[in-house]
This record gives sequence, structure tokens and C-alpha cells, in this order.
Amino acid sequence: MSAPIAKYRRATRVTWVAGGIGVSLAALWAMRAQVTPDLPAIPTASTRTAPTVDTVSASRALPGFAMRFSPAPPPVAPTPRVAPVETPIAQRLQLLGIVREGGALVAALYDPSDDRVHLVRDGEQIADVEVRKVDPRSVLLAKGSRTRTLTLSGPEVTPPHTEPRVDDPPTSGGSS
Repeated sequence: MSAPIAKYRRATRVTWVAGGIGVSLAALWAMRAQVTPDLPAIPTASTRTAPTVDTVSASRALPGFAMRFSPAPPPVAPTPRVAPVETPIAQRLQLLGIVREGGALVAALYDPSDDRVHLVRDGEQIADVEVRKVDPRSVLLAKGSRTRTLTLSGPEVTPPHTEPRVDDPPTSGGSS
């Protein structure tokens, strides 16, 4: 017999033996539910209040088990609901940035209460707060008669110069 065929037959035998053991164990496991020993009932946490002499002796009669009892936790009174305290206007909102879109300025405001970034313009609302004015460096928010200004932090950025300077050579469409 050649070596590959002998390996194949050996592997087949091992597979059959392992399968037989697996099927046997599965059959024994399925039968375990049908065989119940005559043991005294063990009280559950919901039915027991205090250990009695009979309960303790019955639990110690089980081989390998030592039931320990602990006192029941004290009852916890429900906490009353407290109305939320009104915080200063838009204290939770954070100004992330301001961009120019077309001719209007758009502010990116982060609201951690809903974990979203909102893009707002003048006159729009976010979380019952009105955006009154969006400037290049700040946003004016209002709620009723109260107002709050959010400003961008960091170095002052000047917009790029768009008008041609006097010393710049004129540009032409052709190549030189």
C-alpha cells in the first residue's frame, strides 16, 4: 500500500472514532434531562426570606454544595424627578468654524446633547435658540430677551487680498 493511501485510511479511521465519541456524548447529554435525582428542593432568592433549620440542613445534604445566606438588601426608595434647571443660553453649543457660502456666512455649531454638528445661517434656529447674526469671527445667539456671543479662538486670519496691487504686472491671456 502506498503512503498517501495509508494516511487517508488512518485519517478516515480517526474521523469515524471521533464522530462516534461525539454522537455518544450527545446522546448522553440528551438523556441527562430525563434522569433527575431525588434531591430536596432548593429555595430561590425570591422565595426565601430567612434561613430556617430545615432549609440549611437540606442544602447541606447536597453533595459538594454549601449554601450561604446573606441578608436581603434594604429597600430603595425611588428618587423623585427633578425639573431640569434652565442653563444659560446655549451654554452647551460650541462654535467650530465659520465659512462663506455664496454671499452668506454659515456657522458650524456642535451640540453635544444630540452629538451633531449643525450648519446655521442668520435667522435660523438650533435647539430653541435663534441665530441672530453670523460674523466672520463670531455668532450671536438669542433666546427670548437673553443673548450670547460665541467667538472663534485662535490667531486672527486676514482674508486674502483680492484687488490687484499697483506693483503687480498686468496679466494677459497670451503666453510670452
